[in-house]
Amino acid sequence: TNIEWARAAWTGMKRFSTGGTYLNFLTGDEGDERTAAALGNALPRLAGIKRAWDPQNVFRTNRNIRPG
Repeated sequence: TNIEWARAAWTGMKRFSTGGTYLNFLTGDEGDERTAAALGNALPRLAGIKRAWDPQNVFRTNRNIRPG
C-alpha cells in the first residue's frame, strides 16, 4: 500500500533526520511521545497553561497536551 511504501521510505531516510517534527505533520498513529518531542522545552510551560485554562482536558481531540 501507499502507507507501507511511505513508511519504508521514511525508514531509509531517517538517518538523515534531526529527529524533530512539526505537529501538523504527525500521523494519527503517533503517540504522546512524538508530540512531546515536537514541543521540546516548551512542553512544561504549555502543560501549565493547559492546567490553568483546561484542567478537565476538554480540548483533547488534537495533538493533546495533558494538563500539567
